[in-house]
Amino acid sequence: EITPAEAESTEPQTTEPQTTEPQSTEPQSTEPQSAEFKQTELEEDSEPFDPFDIVATDTSEQRQVLSLDGGLHSERFRSWSDNTAQFSCDARLVKVTSSQIVLLCANGQQTGVALDRLAGSDLEFVRKQVSALRILRSREMAAEKLAVAWTREF
Repeated sequence: EITPAEAESTEPQTTEPQTTEPQSTEPQSTEPQSAEFKQTELEEDSEPFDPFDIVATDTSEQRQVLSLDGGLHSERFRSWSDNTAQFSCDARLVKVTSSQIVLLCANGQQTGVALDRLAGSDLEFVRKQVSALRILRSREMAAEKLAVAWTREF
């Protein structure tokens, strides 16, 4: 007898036909084939990368984008409209998923809008917001990981 958990985990398995590639008579090289994998030598006067350097960790541009009217880190509203120009509202961006955004309208009501329904300028605004948030979070996470690693060494 199969339990419900076992029934979910057992799926019919299909096998795909396997193709056989012709074998080469040349000896296999252990050297990387791609130029991407070649190591470069450091110049003698080059300084090591400092992840806490102000230039490497400057997030002011991303914070500025996120603080634009209607942005994820803004309390102000901007005008949003759909791709037919039939619907518009003053709102700010609250959440972005893979298929929709959530807006907080000026009347306090939240509404979901499918990405494919957004006007082109609004979709570009969402793209910039997501990009800025990703950069900001990745830099913050990298700095945090390095700080933890460095404190363990001391």
